[in-house]
Amino acid sequence: MFTTSIQQLVAALLWWLYPVKKLGFETERFAVRLSLIFETVESVQKLQVNPIKNITETVSNLFIQILDHAETTPLVSLEIAETKSPPVWQWIYPVLLMIGCLII
Repeated sequence: MFTTSIQQLVAALLWWLYPVKKLGFETERFAVRLSLIFETVESVQKLQVNPIKNITETVSNLFIQILDHAETTPLVSLEIAETKSPPVWQWIYPVLLMIGCLII
């Protein structure tokens, strides 16, 4: 998440979700929402720094902090470029990972 921009992440998700789009699923909305969630996870994790004392109070306070964070985050417009499929040599990585998992 630190090296990939949100535009690149949305474009990659759109490429991977292309077969689902044929079934009528709104891939654009899903890809943007998922990317925004990934982008926000780190900032939300920083909100909860106190050890858990009273779980109910902690969860309610965290929920309030998340809502405040969501309301104060500035709006950003995204331009997503159409992407082509990755180069053939990049398909070697998932194959190697699967082989490595099978060996272990």
